[in-house]
Amino acid sequence: PLSNLDARLRLEMRSELQRVQKDTGVTMIFVTHDQSEALALADRIVLMRDGEIEQIGSPEELYNAPVSGFAADFMGFETILPDDGNSGKGLAWRPGAVQIGAGPHHGKVRGASFAGERWEYVLSSPLGDIKANLPIGGPRYEIGQTVDFDLPRDAAVSLERVT
Repeated sequence: PLSNLDARLRLEMRSELQRVQKDTGVTMIFVTHDQSEALALADRIVLMRDGEIEQIGSPEELYNAPVSGFAADFMGFETILPDDGNSGKGLAWRPGAVQIGAGPHHGKVRGASFAGERWEYVLSSPLGDIKANLPIGGPRYEIGQTVDFDLPRDAAVSLERVT
């Protein structure tokens, strides 16, 4: 409902919706495809997929412990890979958790975008596409450059299923 508003007005409307809900005490159902709106406004999120419930929980629960690749993707985990074996389970990393410059994996920089406070990279690797964010002021990598990278296990969340 707020996605067509400019950024400043969107934030003002979020605050206004929160105020109205608090003042009236009514239950509100807010439908959105925007992760930031869901996290900012909800005390409980019901994440739907193809008309079915994928996951229910608090914003913190969905943000920190998505159960599936679909839920992880919605919550900002951009590197989602199957776990070892054929269990159907998976692991997911946020772009800020991926470490470029050293590690057991190799990839080629396919995309590099300046995003103000960070550089956003896309690496092509035998594991698939890996998305990484690095702070400004750190090393810079060029498109076509081969790099080493790591996906720290302690920065990953475990998924009940990859799909």
